[in-house]
Amino acid sequence: MQKHFKEVLWPCVKNKIKTWCAKRAVRKAEKKRERWQQENVTPTTESVPNGKKDTATDKKESQQPLSERRLRQAEEEAWTEARMPIYNTFNDYAEMMVQYGYVTFFSMAFPLAPGLALLNNVVEIRSDAFKLCNNTRRPVARKAAGIGVWFRTLQLMSVLAVVTNLAHIGFSSDQFSRYFPNVTHAEKVVIIFGFEHCVLMVQWVVMTFVPDAPFWVRNSIRREKHLSKERLHNQFAMELQQEKKN
Repeated sequence: MQKHFKEVLWPCVKNKIKTWCAKRAVRKAEKKRERWQQENVTPTTESVPNGKKDTATDKKESQQPLSERRLRQAEEEAWTEARMPIYNTFNDYAEMMVQYGYVTFFSMAFPLAPGLALLNNVVEIRSDAFKLCNNTRRPVARKAAGIGVWFRTLQLMSVLAVVTNLAHIGFSSDQFSRYFPNVTHAEKVVIIFGFEHCVLMVQWVVMTFVPDAPFWVRNSIRREKHLSKERLHNQFAMELQQEKKN
C-alpha cells in the first residue's frame, strides 16, 4: 500500500497541484489583460529628439500583458502534459527483477511467495496503467526487439535460482534425508550436483525449442509485412502510371 501511494497517488496529487497553480496563473494573466484593455493603454511610438523613446513609453511596453495567443496556448492540453515527468522504465524493471529474485531464489523456504507475487502483479498492472495514463508524459514509441539487457539478467537469475533451491533442499532442510536416508555428505553433494545439471539441461531444452512468440503472433507479423509490401508496390505502380500520363 505504501509503494502504491508513493508511485501512484502522491505523483497524481502533485500533478493536480501543478495544474491548479498553472490555471490560476493563467486566470491572473487573463484578468491583467482585461484590465489593461479597459484602461486603453496603447504605447505611442512617436519619435523624440536624438532618436530615443521616452522612458515612460518603455515602462508601459514592459508592463504589457501576455497576448491572447499565448493565453490560449497556456490552456491547451499539450502544456498540461508537458508539465508531467518523463516515464522511466528502469524503476519498474528493477522492481520486477527484485520480485522475481525473491520468488525464484526462496520459493523453497516460503512456498506461498509465488501466489502473493501473482496477486501483487494483478494490482500492479492496473496501478501502472493509471500511472502511465495520468501521472507521466506519453512515451515516445520506439522499435525494440526485446527488453534489452534485462532478458540476460533474467536468464542468469534463472540459473542461479536452480542452484539456490537445490542447495536449500540438500543442506537447509530434511527433505533430502527423507528420500535418501543412508548417504554420506560427499554422496549428497554429488547427487545435488547431478540434479542441478539435469534441471539446467531441461531449462536449456525449453529455451531452445520453445519459440519466444506463439505461432499466431509470428503469422500476424508475416501477414503485416506482406501487406505493407503490397501497399508499397501498389503505390509505386500508381506513381509510374501518373508519370507515364504526364
